[in-house]
Amino acid sequence: MIRIALAQINTTVGDLKGNCEKVLEWTERAAGKGADLIAFPELTVSGYSPEDLLLRPRFVSDCRAAVDKLASLSGDIAMAVGFPHMTDEGLFNGAAILQGGEIQGIYHKVLLPNYGVFDEKRYFKPGERGGVIEIGGIRLGFHICEDSWEADRLPTVCSAVASVDAVLNLSASPYAVGKFDDRRRILSRVARQSRAPVLYVNLIGGQDEIVFDGGSVVVSAEGEIVSRCGRFEEAMLYWDVTAVDRPDGPAEDHSKAAGIVCNFDVIRIRRSDEEGSAESEEAPPAPCPPVCEAVEGEIYRALVLGTGDYLRKNGFQKAVIGLSGGIDSALVAAIAQDALGAENVVGVTMPSRFTSEETRNDARVLADNLEIEFLEIPIGTIDRTIRDALADSFEGADENVTEENIQARIRGTLLMSLSNKFGWIVLNTGNKSESAVGYCTLYGDMVGGLAVIKDVPKTIVWRLAKWRNYDAKKPLIPESTIERPPTAELRAGQKDSDTLPDYEKLDAILEAFIERDKSEEEVIERFGEEEMIRKILRMVRSAEYKRRQAPPGIKITPRAFGKDRRVPITNRYSPDRRF
Repeated sequence: MIRIALAQINTTVGDLKGNCEKVLEWTERAAGKGADLIAFPELTVSGYSPEDLLLRPRFVSDCRAAVDKLASLSGDIAMAVGFPHMTDEGLFNGAAILQGGEIQGIYHKVLLPNYGVFDEKRYFKPGERGGVIEIGGIRLGFHICEDSWEADRLPTVCSAVASVDAVLNLSASPYAVGKFDDRRRILSRVARQSRAPVLYVNLIGGQDEIVFDGGSVVVSAEGEIVSRCGRFEEAMLYWDVTAVDRPDGPAEDHSKAAGIVCNFDVIRIRRSDEEGSAESEEAPPAPCPPVCEAVEGEIYRALVLGTGDYLRKNGFQKAVIGLSGGIDSALVAAIAQDALGAENVVGVTMPSRFTSEETRNDARVLADNLEIEFLEIPIGTIDRTIRDALADSFEGADENVTEENIQARIRGTLLMSLSNKFGWIVLNTGNKSESAVGYCTLYGDMVGGLAVIKDVPKTIVWRLAKWRNYDAKKPLIPESTIERPPTAELRAGQKDSDTLPDYEKLDAILEAFIERDKSEEEVIERFGEEEMIRKILRMVRSAEYKRRQAPPGIKITPRAFGKDRRVPITNRYSPDRRF
């Protein structure tokens, strides 16, 4: 029997020193619990994903130097750490086994994802051999993330052919709604095909738009989750692996049928309690039983983690938010307060002549409920000054959306001025529904350093606000804010419904078109109302230039704007312009 520790840690891209210090700290903790091997997430040393830092030879060589240093400090407990590995053949997404002051072996990731937010083929060459770790008579299949995503490919087939006793997977799998269930199904396939449990360690933390949720698990040979870590928090999971008793002989060789040449390397290491090893405290593994969580709570925690890490890792201490009295800014303020603490959040209301007493009051009540600093800066005088300055140029032209957008741009300027003066980051409050159809003002309500709910559809915004109140057991977000029909308040009597269909209908249309890649005809066939749908989808296409200039936002859906969905701005394709 051997004990494996799965260290679900929060690394930072480029912080080689900090990441290595964290590896050593968690290794010492695992050694004290009798672990023989501690496994860390994918690209542990560099952080995931370094993107074009990987094109810098100095960065890659510094990563290797960091691994060499870790190796020199390694002792009896073996460490599995990921890093970008340069060889004469090219750069690989690698993982090294360190023990006894040396690198005992290095495995190269075979299957490289190149979809959604992933660009691994831009940087890495694929490995060509499977990997096995042999320790104390136990064999572990060695996988890195995507290696387990296709159970009929080389890494899993090699694990089956090698008759491993367990499969170890080092991963950096981003969060999206429903992603945990996807991983469970995938890992269950690998377990059943390998006829061995899968020990899966995943990264946690925010990296630009992406949130990694952890949720490290042990899946039994029968494909059932038998232990797991919590999500959105650093944690350690211990699991004892015993030799698999296979009275019917080795696992079926799928390699011949699949046409796979199943070559694999074996990295041999010793148990930490073998002769000459330091004694360590014996402690039984502490299983983390599966827990149920409402999807709203899951999304909310992802947004809190992503917001907090974005600020901390980029050196910001405080955030400023424009509080309109509406539900979007209220939700962002609640998330910011949970992520940063009330003392690090400033809410600013900027009323105009169109701001109702109800929304103005709701902004103040929200700030009081959240116990955040509250500023009020009226924009009426500034608005009149700008209108007067433009009067001659605008003479003879009717008022239109231009005058509305002036107000939004004044507010954006005020928020950015506070940011410049005090070093606060502006948290943008636009949601995915508005961004999709361009119902937002460039250089106005689109300003900010981070768009917290950029990937959250409006219908989900309401659900999250209600969930936050339910979780708090009190109305942190005023009920009037949740119940009031949404409005930009840029003209008298304005409501979102003047321009957009009901949000339930709009979000369903946008999900079909954006996240499910349905064609315009398919969307019309499903929802009817051809004229309305064609108008909405024209708005989506024409707003691409706006979205390209928006701040980064936290991904929570399967297809977020930005890295996840890359559509050219200059793009004349439409159903009525086909050959």
